[in-house]
Amino acid sequence: MKNIFKTLIPCLALSVALTGCYDEMDDKDVVEAGFATIAAPTVSLNNVTVDGYEGFTLEGAVSSLENVLEVGFMVASDAEFSNPTIATVSETAANFTLAVTGLKDDASYYIRTYAYTKGGMVFSEAKTAALPKAPEFADTYLFGTYAAADYTTAGTLDYEYQVTIEQKNGLWNKVSISNIWGYGKTITATVDFEKKTITSDPYSVIYIDSTYGDTWTWGLSVVDGKLVKNEECVVVATYDEEGNITWGYWSAQCSAGSFGQYYTTFKKIEE
Repeated sequence: MKNIFKTLIPCLALSVALTGCYDEMDDKDVVEAGFATIAAPTVSLNNVTVDGYEGFTLEGAVSSLENVLEVGFMVASDAEFSNPTIATVSETAANFTLAVTGLKDDASYYIRTYAYTKGGMVFSEAKTAALPKAPEFADTYLFGTYAAADYTTAGTLDYEYQVTIEQKNGLWNKVSISNIWGYGKTITATVDFEKKTITSDPYSVIYIDSTYGDTWTWGLSVVDGKLVKNEECVVVATYDEEGNITWGYWSAQCSAGSFGQYYTTFKKIEE
């Protein structure tokens, strides 16, 4: 009799366990059936506007926001969208507009709207649009290595190092500036050839602190004799044809405050 119970008890336990598994499988089937009944909205790509040489302004719409988690656009160089640029709208809405930048000029693109829903992905029909060929980078004398010097706002030399300026990805008005502030980071900036200015991208990270995290360049302006942060987190530099660049007043800004306020000069090193 003891042997019978020894055999019977494990069998009963196995039976209970299998019953629990089947219950889970039923629940999964119910969930999947629920997803299958979710009505998919329709999405549309209403308008494509060429925006300069490297981007588009896109307008899209979704028929219903019910069960929609995210909307945006996909831009790709092939009809299969094998490696698309994905631009997501920050706040989901029935009608939305978004600028997609950083694309290569003189190229054709396939564009479609998407909606990510509880039932899966939904796409609009794709449209094609082309970007014109950009002009050549005008002031190529900017490219090279520079001796950089950071000065405090009182005019005292704080630190010297070298930076390198290169054209970024063949773009007609973009440069990469490496080693700003001497910590090896590379930032992107836009060149205005008429005004002879170089403007850093917003929130350009130049240093990562072990305690405070990202540190970025933030432009400063003189207001009533005091330095105040600009509304946009960018720094504007001026340059001349002699290879002199002046990086205007700026702050090495982090989440906890500022590591210091400076202005910086670059002098090109002749090769």
